[in-house]
Amino acid sequence: MDGRGNEGRVILVSGATGQQGGAVARSLLERGFAVRALTRNPDKPEARESADLGAEVVGGDLEDRSSIEQVLDGVYGVFSVQQFGEVGIEGEIRQGVQLADAAKAAGVEHYVYSSVGSAHRETGIPHFESKFEVEEHVRASGVPYTVLRPVFFMQNWEFMWEPILGGTLPQPLDPDRPFQMVAVEDIGVFAAMAFGDPETWIGREVDLAGDELTMP
Repeated sequence: MDGRGNEGRVILVSGATGQQGGAVARSLLERGFAVRALTRNPDKPEARESADLGAEVVGGDLEDRSSIEQVLDGVYGVFSVQQFGEVGIEGEIRQGVQLADAAKAAGVEHYVYSSVGSAHRETGIPHFESKFEVEEHVRASGVPYTVLRPVFFMQNWEFMWEPILGGTLPQPLDPDRPFQMVAVEDIGVFAAMAFGDPETWIGREVDLAGDELTMP
């Protein structure tokens, strides 16, 4: 992707030391964007890796509105992702709402929110419903937005190698049922595409899958 025209556009990436946020930061840097990588702990090895690639690593807490306002200064766009596993369902909603509101108040020109595939289908799955609640708030906030809905991460299989090598696939799925997956690097590519072509992407809500396979 041609990075011309992206120089000087600062993108705040939340969750920048996680799998998804890290992939987004790398993809943005490759395409000429300036990345402000938000993390609660700038001394983490993953944060140092982002800095080595050229990102500006900043400390901040999504629970603290004044902290968010500081890191939004001079920002063109925001990539928003929250970790429900760390803060719980209510914390995920609270942080997602607060970041969207702060971005709107700061005049952010493009807000990309990472939700989950099928969030809008009333699945009843708690961490799907929470993301859809944040989606609805983002839409109502007035900030120019894009919603990306990635499905199951291919990288999740890495945490299952031990039982897999022992002959057990720990997934409650029928072997013949198609299962959608996406690589986190592909999420990064689509986020960078969205920021690089706002005329095409603002107002869109897109499910992301890289493959659909049955279980072995």
